[in-house]
Amino acid sequence: MVTLDGAPWFVSGDVCKALDLTPHPSGGYTNHFKRLADNEKTTLTKSTIQSVGLNLPNRFVAVSESGLYKLIMRSDKPEARDFQNWVTRVVLPAVQSRLATLQGWRLHPRGGARRLRGHVRGPDICDWV
Repeated sequence: MVTLDGAPWFVSGDVCKALDLTPHPSGGYTNHFKRLADNEKTTLTKSTIQSVGLNLPNRFVAVSESGLYKLIMRSDKPEARDFQNWVTRVVLPAVQSRLATLQGWRLHPRGGARRLRGHVRGPDICDWV
């Protein structure tokens, strides 16, 4: 991991190896990065960062934290599956429920939603519920 402007960026080759993502037959992992947004990946050179104690190639691709999460969501590795399940079964439903409550909606356990009485409506960030 390297730090750019105070944010963590992860060496893409190390991430792909840790997630058991397959390198392209011609070598390298660029096939996994091409679907990331431009602000989720960057090419760095060893001379542009302080790499104290890191064994980095002279030129490498680094991915942002959001890029890292996207790569994890694409992995079939069992440890990645645990993270994927946690995000999709715990985190996202909790966020959806909290946003709905903030917007004055009560979610029904079997689907659907209804507006709570007396709630002052805020910004329409949750109209999709």
